[in-house]
Amino acid sequence: MQGTKFRYIIRGNGYKAVAVHSDMNLLEFQDYVREHSEKIHPSCRDFVFRIGVIELVNPEVMTIGDFADWCPFLIGIE
Repeated sequence: MQGTKFRYIIRGNGYKAVAVHSDMNLLEFQDYVREHSEKIHPSCRDFVFRIGVIELVNPEVMTIGDFADWCPFLIGIE
């Protein structure tokens, strides 16, 4: 039996973003990102989350709809 697949966007400072498929619900996935983020420097408040070779500073997990509403480009709309 196949589990439910959720789709999220992890975005960081600098407008980097990564699309992710996961079996975790939103709260579980936010906790996962928070737990796997590490401080850039001990005296700093910024965190980095690494996924593959991509580093996202101060990561935020968003749903696809939230991401589209956060900073949409309007193309071909009158």
